[in-house]
Amino acid sequence: MTARWGVKVTSVETREIQPPRDVQEAMNCQLSAERTRRAIVTQAEGACQASITVAEGEKQAAILRAEGDPQAAILRAEGFSLGLRTIAQVAGDLDAQTMRLQYLDMLKALGGGAATKIIFPLEFTNLLAGIGGGVPRMVAPSSSEGTSPGAA
Repeated sequence: MTARWGVKVTSVETREIQPPRDVQEAMNCQLSAERTRRAIVTQAEGACQASITVAEGEKQAAILRAEGDPQAAILRAEGFSLGLRTIAQVAGDLDAQTMRLQYLDMLKALGGGAATKIIFPLEFTNLLAGIGGGVPRMVAPSSSEGTSPGAA
């Protein structure tokens, strides 16, 4: 390359070069600015990835909730159904004596109040029917029975 100029280079040697102080400061400022820029870019990329990951997690959670809600409703309904079946089975297993005792306790509670009503249990009216030849029943007139003035 230098042969055109008539110079022959036989060896090249690099020695320690001390640039002037203001050039060194400028180089240090440039390196510091480059490091700061890379740090900011890396931080921004990390924040971006974190937002994406959080959004994907929320999306997956919403999907799982949407899938789980109908299943939970079905399981709740099955539980209620099983409970009602159990109650019906227990109620069906009660014998007649237990029901009579509960009925009498209820009549006792109704009669213990300060009300002016008189309560005749159905069994009492059946008993009177056997003794006195029957208790007249009060039946409200139906709409088919003539209640108009011209019906008599």
